[in-house]
Order: sequence, then C-alpha cells, then structure tokens
Amino acid sequence: MTMMITLSLYHLIDSLHDQENLTAIAITAAYLLLCVVIVLTTLVRTLKKPTELYVQSEQLVLNGRNIHAKNIKVILIMGYFRPAIGIKPHGKKIVPLPMCFRFAKDEDQGISDLGKWAAQNGVLLVHKRFLRWI
Repeated sequence: MTMMITLSLYHLIDSLHDQENLTAIAITAAYLLLCVVIVLTTLVRTLKKPTELYVQSEQLVLNGRNIHAKNIKVILIMGYFRPAIGIKPHGKKIVPLPMCFRFAKDEDQGISDLGKWAAQNGVLLVHKRFLRWI
C-alpha cells in the first residue's frame, strides 16, 4: 500500500508540472485520497482497544453498549479458525462495525456461551458469511 501511495503521489506531482490533462490529475488525486483513507482507517482499527463482551440474562454488553435480546435479529459466525462474530440488529442489512468482533482466546467456549445465551433468549445464531471491514 505504501508503494501504491508513493507511486500515486509521484504521478500526481508529475502531472501537476504538465497541467495538460486535468482529468488524469483529478483521478490520481482521488485515488491517492482513497489510499490514504484506507491506511488511516486501518491504523485506527489496529490501535483501538480490544472488544469487551459481557453476557447478562436478557442483554449483551458489547464495549459498554447494552444490546437487548429483543433488538437482535441474528448472531452471525463467520469462519472456522479464529471465527468472526457479528451481531445484526433489527432493521440493519449489514452488521455494524462496532458489533463485529473476535474472541481473543478460548473461542470455542465463548461461542458455546453465546449460543446458550442466544437459545435462552430466542435469538437466531447461524454460521454464515457477513460483510465487515478488515
């Protein structure tokens, strides 16, 4: 990614000296901006605190946010090795970014506990792919 940003920046500076093809300058600038946004978003996600999940009788507490069982449409599990967990609330087409996480250790026990909680509260738990960022 760093090499792509460097090459795009070089191409942008070279195009600015030419100033004949404004379309190429605009496309290169937009591409460069997209690359920088992706790198910054990745860095922010890398440096954020680990997700904390607490299972209570009728709700989940995910990073300090209370999620009641009646507001959860489905809990999705994606993957087998180091599975990603996504909690999709009612009214959403994709899993919101703050509701997507992985268990740091002992995934099998965590998924088992989450499955028991889902069964007790009537929440559907499925193994299915879902959209997420990184």
